[in-house]
Amino acid sequence: VVAAPAPAPAPAAAPTSTPVSVLKSLPSNASALAKKLASECDQGKARRCLGLGLLYEHDDRGVPKDLERARALFQRACESPDAVGCARVAPEDPTTIDEALRARLEKGCRDGQLDACRALVAADGPDPGGEPTGERLRHLRATCSAGGVEACAAVMTEDATPLPEGVPTALAELGVAPAEFQALARRCDAGQAVQCLELAKAYASDALPVDPARAKRLAARACNDDTTVGCVLVGDLRIPGDATAVTGDDLSAAIAYYQRACEHFTLDGCARLAGLFEKTKKPPALVEAAALYQEACAGPRPRPTDAPDPDACAGVARLVVVGKRP
Repeated sequence: VVAAPAPAPAPAAAPTSTPVSVLKSLPSNASALAKKLASECDQGKARRCLGLGLLYEHDDRGVPKDLERARALFQRACESPDAVGCARVAPEDPTTIDEALRARLEKGCRDGQLDACRALVAADGPDPGGEPTGERLRHLRATCSAGGVEACAAVMTEDATPLPEGVPTALAELGVAPAEFQALARRCDAGQAVQCLELAKAYASDALPVDPARAKRLAARACNDDTTVGCVLVGDLRIPGDATAVTGDDLSAAIAYYQRACEHFTLDGCARLAGLFEKTKKPPALVEAAALYQEACAGPRPRPTDAPDPDACAGVARLVVVGKRP
């Protein structure tokens, strides 16, 4: 019996490139924060790649200044499915942004990334004056919704849009009030979520007769996938600082609102969430708190000229300890 010929060996698989481990490339004395960011960047968490890039950019937490490595991390974050941090790899002349980067900036802006929205407005070119139209108008609206208050004045309207049946307008609920609050209510009813938030803040403070329920409803109107600036206030109202007792349901709800805000780049949400983790006093939670404080410290501010949040930056310094050299 003649043995059947042995099958031909399968062709060798083409080698695939394996991404260089970000964690393994860290210096030995990197902080717990840097190690956490690197490990989670290796796992595909783009926001943590961005955070580590910021440490390399600023010679921080045991990570030496390395602008080339910082840019590589920003590029890695931008090329992720979440298109995070693309504004940091945009060219100095924003009008030269290519179509691929523009598409990623559009994705980031839709997700609430304030820097991405601002980059798109800059890419539209100099302000031609007059009423904005077309793409410029869309980008300005998105910037305002993402918390960029410098864009709100250009797109404000007081033409009320229909609300669901049975839902009273903010203006109707307001009643007799100073003109500035009347204007806020009209613009809130016209779909300006940032104005709903400002009116909610007035009800939550002593600017208007205090009405936590109304403040919560108005803040919730601002808290949606496109505008999460209101989520932080809703969370705050669930666990006010002077509360003597907070239920588990209230705490869970507040965490969910802060998480939603943070994931949509409303950085006050990251800071509030960090504060809750810090209160646990547990080491893993403290490192996570430091990572969240770092996002809030380094991220975009409501106005481009605003300084970083000093409380968030202090939180990073308070919680991060650089490891000992071997």
